Amino acid sequence: MSWYPALNLLTPDVVLAAREEIKTGRSVSLDMRLDYLTYRIADRQEFTQRLMSFMDRDDDFKMYGFDDELHINTQSSSQWDGLRHFALQNSGLYYNGVKHTDISAKQDGRNGIHNWSERGGIVGRGVLLDYVRWREETGQPVARADSAHPITVSELDKVAKHQNVTFKTGDILIIRSGFTQWHDRASQEERVKVFNQGQPSFIEYFNLATASNAASLIGATNGLFFAGGVVGPLVLPTIADKYGRRWGIATAAILTLVSAALLAGSTNIGEFIFFRFVAGAGAFMLMAGVPLMMNELVPNSGRGGLVDIHAIFFLSGYAIASWIGFGFSFWTTGGLKAWRPPLAIQGGFSLIALVALYWIPESPRWLVMKGREDEARNILNKLHSDRSDPENEFARAEFYQIQKQLHIDRTLDTSWWHMIKKPSYRKRFLIAVSVTGFIQSSGDLVINNYGPTLYKDLGFGPVKQLLYPCAWLTYTLGISIIAMPFVDRVPRNVMIATGIWGCMCALIVESALVASFVPSDNENALQAAVAMFFIFQIFDTGFANATEWAYLGELFPTHIRAKGMSVAVAVFSLMNIIYTQAAPTGFITIGWKFYLLFIILTFIGGFVALFFFPDTRGLPLEEIAAIFGDTDEVAIYQTEIEIDRTTHTIIDHDKSVDEHGMASAQEKVVKTQNLETNV
Repeated sequence: MSWYPALNLLTPDVVLAAREEIKTGRSVSLDMRLDYLTYRIADRQEFTQRLMSFMDRDDDFKMYGFDDELHINTQSSSQWDGLRHFALQNSGLYYNGVKHTDISAKQDGRNGIHNWSERGGIVGRGVLLDYVRWREETGQPVARADSAHPITVSELDKVAKHQNVTFKTGDILIIRSGFTQWHDRASQEERVKVFNQGQPSFIEYFNLATASNAASLIGATNGLFFAGGVVGPLVLPTIADKYGRRWGIATAAILTLVSAALLAGSTNIGEFIFFRFVAGAGAFMLMAGVPLMMNELVPNSGRGGLVDIHAIFFLSGYAIASWIGFGFSFWTTGGLKAWRPPLAIQGGFSLIALVALYWIPESPRWLVMKGREDEARNILNKLHSDRSDPENEFARAEFYQIQKQLHIDRTLDTSWWHMIKKPSYRKRFLIAVSVTGFIQSSGDLVINNYGPTLYKDLGFGPVKQLLYPCAWLTYTLGISIIAMPFVDRVPRNVMIATGIWGCMCALIVESALVASFVPSDNENALQAAVAMFFIFQIFDTGFANATEWAYLGELFPTHIRAKGMSVAVAVFSLMNIIYTQAAPTGFITIGWKFYLLFIILTFIGGFVALFFFPDTRGLPLEEIAAIFGDTDEVAIYQTEIEIDRTTHTIIDHDKSVDEHGMASAQEKVVKTQNLETNV
């Protein structure tokens, strides 16, 4: 069933009988002028007419005459449209039981208006029910024509009874709602506001509903944010390597704070778009800068779980933003200012980050790189102290290893070109971009960014379309917290491969459900499709994302770690651009088959992670170079360091390699490094 009328009831007999109803022979058009609506409606193309004179031609067709060239969206006027414009939202079925995919993918033409045009149009007895007059004559307040007031079937029955109308089979029902009268009296501003009330209020504020390039401007607000996300991280190493990890984070926080304030206060669309770029640069700089610093601060044994705190707060931001958006969607009195507070609120979190940096210590590894060894020693003693180790022997031994290692790292090439030219560095580079590339190819970006659209396609109403993504992100935050203690218990490559393949399996089931039951009224199948989005997050967040940020920091040595992390995050943003731009077209043109892209990529990515990604779990950052064959760049291994608890000196069981590549053990007591005074 569909809410569309049963047009097959307009048989020749019904049409012939309607002839008897003709009284005056006058005809009345039910169509508005093609140019009646002189503004954009929900970002649809406006009507345009071009009058082309034959006298302007330079060929043999120069003569007196004109051609009319028209551009029109049939929903921008009152012309007859195909019976495929709108479906029953609970089932997704159109007239004649046609499915959405029948039209989008199979180009099913059963509901095209050409079917009735070929039969001479829609002709029959028209019955006018004057809903406005009925409410007036029965003492009811007139329903606002620009409101979402529903006109029910029971009310129409009462209107018919009030007018003494008796329906016949095949009647064409015409209802006067009062809209045309309201439209003729309303100002242009009122009209634009009503026709675009489903759009964000900033569309009204910036007059995007009437702008000829509105689609391009709206696309720019999203595209330039992620473009900033590509550029911003690549600037981070210049700041983080020269001025410190804290300044890298501070710069990013300042950018997000300033952009939040100026986005919320924007007075023209050009200003808004520019600061979207700045906001993207700052946001993705933070995404790289925070785990960069955390990897260099935390101890080896719990590095994965502790760096996962970055993912927890990262997801907290997503969840908070979604709930703020959900809450403000119910703010009906905000008018044209309703879009400003959600943008301004994000600046508060940037301010908190800037203030908190005062109490956060600098990376001890960066301090040693810059020769500030006393500061680094004090930070390690403070952060890595343990009641079971009252002499801070672990922290002191760790400092000794860092100190020796960075004496070597200072002499190594830190250029971008060297990262690509040197095979071992190139391998780390390729692994890093593969990590972010394959994890972002799981499909989580599309589910997050197009959640409301996906839930709409599953048949849920407007409130649930906004509510489910909020619940999904909150649930995701919980998964990230639960994952913390498990990150360091499973090899890194196994965690990532399991996460990627788990996402793949969830998407396979999701695709099958969507292909088989969407659209439909099978409630259990639709709920199962929603459930698969939540199961998806167990693997995406609990396995892949929980491991991702620590792993990226572990792949690179200190002197190029900022560059390596930044490239990986730039790829993260680049994948955002690719998938979020492709998703709308993909879902419209091929429907559920768009999921196959992610299924194929994650199938490949799981194998790449399992067999080509090394396990760096639990290793000191200074020793990971050996995994990539750079044993000559490892100054000392932790197992070679021993502390004499009597003399408080470090015994360095170093191994030197002779010119023939044979290792000879050499034990040396470092008497100049007294732990009580210097270490």
